[in-house]
Amino acid sequence: MTVKELIDKLSQLDPNLQIFINGYEGGYKDVKDISNIEEIALNVHEFEWMGPHELVKNKYYVKDKSEYEIVKGIII
Repeated sequence: MTVKELIDKLSQLDPNLQIFINGYEGGYKDVKDISNIEEIALNVHEFEWMGPHELVKNKYYVKDKSEYEIVKGIII
């Protein structure tokens, strides 16, 4: 999803709704910041239980950046 797509979806909602994210092991947390732009390698993981994408700076999974499509994104 791009920022434009997110803005389009959010613009249809009540602007006073609160936004939450999943807690680490349960529950929900408030979104604190969305300004941290990261490089993300797409389609790194094949396992169902992991999200498919990974931070480029995670050298354990992204050893060679040329193997993946890299995009800039925010994580919320």
